[in-house]
Amino acid sequence: MVSKCVKKLPPNPVVEKLRKLVTQFTAAMPVVIALSSKLVQDDPEYWGEIQRIVGSKFVIDKNFKLQDLIDR
Repeated sequence: MVSKCVKKLPPNPVVEKLRKLVTQFTAAMPVVIALSSKLVQDDPEYWGEIQRIVGSKFVIDKNFKLQDLIDR
């Protein structure tokens, strides 16, 4: 749908912003899917690696949300 907007509408900042947001969302989906895996959720080594990559420590508990990771 975004590709059609880019091709058929005159250039404008709204379409470009939408394109960037959809591209970012699409790129993040494999990570979101992986994080939903029970095996990943229960693996402290995996979370340690995520914390290393993000450069921030955080507590994984029942209140932890994906937004917490995104906000880092």
